Amino acid sequence: MRAALEAAAAIMPATSALEQLCSTFNLTNFERDVLLLCVGMELETMTFASLCAQAQSESQLSYPTFNLAMSALAAPHWNAISPNRPLRRSSLIEVVRGKTLTYSPLRINERILHYLMGVDGLDEYFKGIIEPVSYSGELVRSPSVALAESHSTLASQIAGLWSNNWLHQQSTFSIDQLPIVQLCGSEVAAKVAIASTASELSLTWFSSEGR
Repeated sequence: MRAALEAAAAIMPATSALEQLCSTFNLTNFERDVLLLCVGMELETMTFASLCAQAQSESQLSYPTFNLAMSALAAPHWNAISPNRPLRRSSLIEVVRGKTLTYSPLRINERILHYLMGVDGLDEYFKGIIEPVSYSGELVRSPSVALAESHSTLASQIAGLWSNNWLHQQSTFSIDQLPIVQLCGSEVAAKVAIASTASELSLTWFSSEGR
C-alpha cells in the first residue's frame, strides 16, 4: 500500500488531499493506513467486509478494528489509538461503541471522507450555526448596506491577502491553506457586505450572525 501511495504521489501535479491531511494532522504512516482502511470500507464495502472478516478469522468482525490494524498494517504503534493522538483527538475516525476498544468498529468521519474524495462542504456539526454568504453586487451597492471607505479597504485587504497566498503557492495550492479571516463588530450588515465583496474571488464565506 505504501509503495503504491508513494508512486501515485510522485506523478501528481499538486499535493493530494491525503498528503495535505497527513501533513496538517502530523499523521504517522500507520495512522494514515488506519484512515485508508476506513476509507476502503466506505468505497468497497462488500469487498472490505469480506477481507476484514477473513483477516480476523471471525465472520462477525466484518469491519475495520484497531486489532486488525495492529496485526495487518506496517509499523503499528499502540498510541495511535489513544484519545490524545490525531485520529481520535481530531475525530478523523469514529470508534463505534463495542464491548472492547480494540474490537470496536472503526469508521471514518463523514466530513473527512468527503474531503479526501474532493468534495468540499460544511461540516454537519456546524449546520444550524453558520450559513453560507454569497456574493451579490446588488446587495453591496444597496444604500442600506453601502460600504464605508474603511470597509471597502478591508475587503480589498482580505482579497489581497488571499491573492498573494495563491500566487506564492500555485503549484501546491489548496483552499485549506488560505488564512482564516474573522470579521468582528456589531454592524452585522457591514460585515456581511464586506464578506460578500471579498467573495468575488469565488470563495464561499460562512456567517453565524443571527444564529
